[in-house]
Amino acid sequence: QVPAKFSFSNHTRKPRTKTLSQVPLLRGQSFERDMVNDDLRCIKAFPSGRTVVYSCETLEEVGIVDVNRRTIVGIVRLPDSVTCLVPIDRTDFLCGLTSGKLLRIHRDTLNNTQAKFVHQAEVMSIAVHPRERALALSVSRDNFLCAWNLTTMSVTHKVPCAEGTSSILWSPSGNLFSISSEKITRVIEYGGRVIGEIRH
Repeated sequence: QVPAKFSFSNHTRKPRTKTLSQVPLLRGQSFERDMVNDDLRCIKAFPSGRTVVYSCETLEEVGIVDVNRRTIVGIVRLPDSVTCLVPIDRTDFLCGLTSGKLLRIHRDTLNNTQAKFVHQAEVMSIAVHPRERALALSVSRDNFLCAWNLTTMSVTHKVPCAEGTSSILWSPSGNLFSISSEKITRVIEYGGRVIGEIRH
């Protein structure tokens, strides 16, 4: 199984980058140098640990890697650069784009579904509920937090959030979530009540 430390998340304002040779999970495996010729922006593992998806800093695509076969098994060309990735279940994952679009992509068929609503700026972070896998939250540089029904790929709620919010995470129980900006992190009940905050 893929160790948790290889599941990079990009919820700082300046996304963390890694070149392929710097990722121990992939080092020494049979990747041609010209397959990934850019800094990696985000890598996420599917629950099985046998497949990972990655996005690059400037390339407008998502790659799918079979860890057991040690090869890239699919590349999805996209309309613009990917800012964040998150698996939904064993076969599908979400990606947020610099344009504000949110896409649901099937790992095996590479079919994708675009959300009916788009943020007005770069999607900074996406979090899928740990138990209700049809529920996700997203935050964007447009300073809005959106709750999503992933079955219909539609927004169920949209509320303003603090300027510069760059990260959103669910608690393991799914009863709480946190949103973070450069200056403050707030812990919020799913109903919307703020129960605590930390100033950085």
